[in-house]
Amino acid sequence: MQEKTFLEAVEARTEADIELVKSVIELIKWYHGPMKRKTGEPFYLHPIAVAQIVLDYNQEEATILGALLHDVVEDTSILLEDVEAVFGKATADIVDTVTHLESNKDSSYKIKLSAEENIMMLLEAGDVRALYVKLADRMHNMRTISAKSPDSQVRTAKETLQFFVSQAQRLGLPETAQELKERSWKVARAI
Repeated sequence: MQEKTFLEAVEARTEADIELVKSVIELIKWYHGPMKRKTGEPFYLHPIAVAQIVLDYNQEEATILGALLHDVVEDTSILLEDVEAVFGKATADIVDTVTHLESNKDSSYKIKLSAEENIMMLLEAGDVRALYVKLADRMHNMRTISAKSPDSQVRTAKETLQFFVSQAQRLGLPETAQELKERSWKVARAI
């Protein structure tokens, strides 16, 4: 149902190639396979939810594709070079900025940056589309935060208050900023 609702929104609100969007959804289903989120739902539903949220911020095809693909480089065997070869440089640049992974070009090892390094890279990001995807990713994570451990919830809520609320405001998204703030304070009060 979530997939159908998303595809209907893409068709109604964007000029994105719907067949390309459908093929990306099939790709993330395949590569995320049996992976589950802590909520118990299939992992591939997370990028669809992120892409659905992104539609409120930006309707560009590369942004939508970047939202759908934002976890594949980090969580699957797909390399950033694969994303660029199939979906173009704009989409690959969004995915690269959002995931903040640096792969050694001579190996398949991926190095994950710390939360602080991720935030610094986001602050330096010149492509606002990547910020839209990262905000949508954080929004979905905050909406499903109850599945995380209490320590992880607190850490995520603090990061959200310290960085994401102000970024939403800076991007002219007051409703997003307000929801992120409210969800973060709710975590703080509950723990």
